[in-house]
Amino acid sequence: MSISAKAIPTRSEAGRFGSAVFHRNKNDFDIYVEDTALGYRKIFAILLRRALRDPSVKLERVYPLGGRENVLEAARTAYASDSNKKAVFIVDGDLFLLAGDNEDLPKNAIVLPRYCVENFLVDFDSLVALMNECDPEKESGSLVKLSDFPGWLANAEPGLRKLFVTFAIAKRLGSGIKTVSLGHGSVCGDKGGNVNFDKINKISEKMIDDLEGEYGPVKVNEARRFVESRVKDDLCFARTYVSGKDFLLPLLFLRAKGVTKIRDDNLALKLRIAHTCSVEPLAGVAKEVRRIAG
Repeated sequence: MSISAKAIPTRSEAGRFGSAVFHRNKNDFDIYVEDTALGYRKIFAILLRRALRDPSVKLERVYPLGGRENVLEAARTAYASDSNKKAVFIVDGDLFLLAGDNEDLPKNAIVLPRYCVENFLVDFDSLVALMNECDPEKESGSLVKLSDFPGWLANAEPGLRKLFVTFAIAKRLGSGIKTVSLGHGSVCGDKGGNVNFDKINKISEKMIDDLEGEYGPVKVNEARRFVESRVKDDLCFARTYVSGKDFLLPLLFLRAKGVTKIRDDNLALKLRIAHTCSVEPLAGVAKEVRRIAG
């Protein structure tokens, strides 16, 4: 499957949902996702094909519907129909992983166990391998030491945890305050992709002050307790709950490009990593896809 040089055009939900009819021979079953951005249907298809670990399964194309509600509404419509062809609907974990989701999901829908699909691309071995391909001088061992991705993650995680717990509190309260869309630039401290804790503290404290002003300290504290109760301490907080798209991967790519000359843009890097990263974290998703698709 190739990618057009132009962005995928915006279409109505019904138009996107119906587009699968024109590609019936490409898939044994159809998969629908949220993100309509260029390249994402290919990233999903690559990862899911690898995670399913069955070369007999034909899955060449994934269909983006543009937003969580669009995907879930299409899932409900498909579940109520008498179509012979199975369809699988996948939504991001998003801030709902921490803030909770009161919506009942149809049985043909799957929630990613991480924030979004990019979180499954946070694979240090694959990133070092890419750096090694691009660097004409440095050896792989040297690149591992210079990039020190595990050390970067250990240093960044406390700040990112504070930030995303705050974002989830705002989500839980239904505030509509700008959160994840602030992007990595709002917390980036240098060209090495390190996070700036002063920036994080200012964002978090300002957000909590605004929330307490609107909802009161009692409700904010109730929301905080709920969010923190949702954190699974046996999981890596950053890989699970922090947006890979808006924070983790942009910071990691910035760090990698500071160590060696990488000319690929971030989308090309994501596509390359999708072919080599571990798909073990997607095992649960693959199991659910098999269940739904029969």
